[in-house]
Amino acid sequence: MMRAAVVGALIAATSAEPMVDGGVLAITWSDCGSVHGKVSSIEPQELTLGQVTNIAGKGAVDEAIPAGTYELTLHAGAIQLLDHKGDLCAADSITLPGGIGTMQFKGLTCPQAAGATEIDIAVTLSAAIPASLATTTIKLMGTNSNGDNLLCVQINTAPKEEVAAPAMVAPLNCKSASYDFCCAVGTPCDCSKGTTAPGQCKAESYLFCCGVGTKCDCSQPPLFGGAAPVVV
Repeated sequence: MMRAAVVGALIAATSAEPMVDGGVLAITWSDCGSVHGKVSSIEPQELTLGQVTNIAGKGAVDEAIPAGTYELTLHAGAIQLLDHKGDLCAADSITLPGGIGTMQFKGLTCPQAAGATEIDIAVTLSAAIPASLATTTIKLMGTNSNGDNLLCVQINTAPKEEVAAPAMVAPLNCKSASYDFCCAVGTPCDCSKGTTAPGQCKAESYLFCCGVGTKCDCSQPPLFGGAAPVVV
């Protein structure tokens, strides 16, 4: 009862939060340790809000599974939102708190021999969910009918950060007339070096090219991507 009250209060508080609307959640995972099995992969690595995402967990167990149970917990930070138990060998539907979505546990085909195994869960989240519920920890544990721990996997979700492409910025350079004089007549001036540096242009040219207004950079073209040069 106490946990239900805490969950209810948390869900109520999220109504005033900013929403994650129509985005993508990144999925990371780790095997959380089990005596008789190991998870080797979780696919896919992202979950799209408003759509069904079929999550497949693959691994192996070292003993046969005639029957079993599973437990699935869901945390948002330190708050446990869900603790669901069910039949490992049967399909099951799980309603997530706050109306944020559902999970469809596919179940194993039992009896199952020792060896490779796969657990599939179809996750459907609402197109818009409170920001605090986008970052969660899901833990799934499977137990054999004899009480042996079969599998344990932890899945973490978080908003996927979009990396913006770097903007194309024109190089800061001198005026076109100055550029032509400094870079196209005689020895080009290198304003990053002094007047006595080997291969430097004449001193009077250096003073004009490097000491008046914006320095000329002969290593850059006067035009950038067909745009007019930047002048100051």
